[in-house]
Amino acid sequence: VSVFKQDDFMLRATLSAIAFASKKPDEVTKNALKNAPKTEAEILSLILEKPSISLDDMASAIQVSRRTVANKIKALQEQGIVIRIGPAKGGQWSVDKEHLIQIFAK
Repeated sequence: VSVFKQDDFMLRATLSAIAFASKKPDEVTKNALKNAPKTEAEILSLILEKPSISLDDMASAIQVSRRTVANKIKALQEQGIVIRIGPAKGGQWSVDKEHLIQIFAK
């Protein structure tokens, strides 16, 4: 098996594990989301529900501008809470629950 096929398999396995783990937040994650600012909590909830969601779809769902979502996502990425996996088109978002809890859990 070539190195590229192994790497591709590992990437797909990692993405699947992240997607599965992100679908049902546990109680600590839910509490952290309750403590997060409203817009950030809404964005994080959308990402947890659908990791492949676009900025436009997030903006539409929470009724804010695309620019607002982009700015909030950028801040969440700088805090290490949100991670982009893959390209802009066809990629997905991931929430680092440990960072989320560290920053917003009280």
